Amino acid sequence: LLRWYPKAEYWLALASSFGQLDDMDDYLATLAVAERKSLLHTETQYLSLASVYYAQNVPYRAAHIIEEGLRQNIIRPTEKNLRFLASCYSVAQEFEKAIRPLQQAASKADTGESDALLGNALFQLARWREAADAFETALNKGGIQQRDTLWLLLGQTYLNLHQLDRARYAFQQVLPSEARAQQAEQWIKYTE
Repeated sequence: LLRWYPKAEYWLALASSFGQLDDMDDYLATLAVAERKSLLHTETQYLSLASVYYAQNVPYRAAHIIEEGLRQNIIRPTEKNLRFLASCYSVAQEFEKAIRPLQQAASKADTGESDALLGNALFQLARWREAADAFETALNKGGIQQRDTLWLLLGQTYLNLHQLDRARYAFQQVLPSEARAQQAEQWIKYTE
């Protein structure tokens, strides 16, 4: 059918068939061809292609697909989509490019998860003051899954800012944790 009648629905049906068969290489190849032929028109199609690129360890290409979908107003700039874009850039070690979508996601979020991710990206770039602000905002908003890790990162950030009392306080917040107490004690000793 594709050879004689190369219609969009046939390309997408073939891609869907490969996806159902768990043949991700052919699924990706078919969707990529459909994207190059401008046959993708829905948010789901764009996000599916980006997800497969991401799963196949091609995060930078995944980010490009999401950016294109956002530019064309096909992908909505929801917190979830913006975090996915930022995650693609972060995995690709493009932390500077992850900042903008994380800032947008954090502004839409009720919990501090996006702020924590923003803080981590800023931490990776050694932008200590901004990282500290993002971590503080995340903790104030709440809803953090890895709260102990966030306190440790905040403490390390304050160490880099030479704010030793704040660093010690952040590390002390981790002491009740069984999993991270030893690590917190080591950081407290280092701070002292």
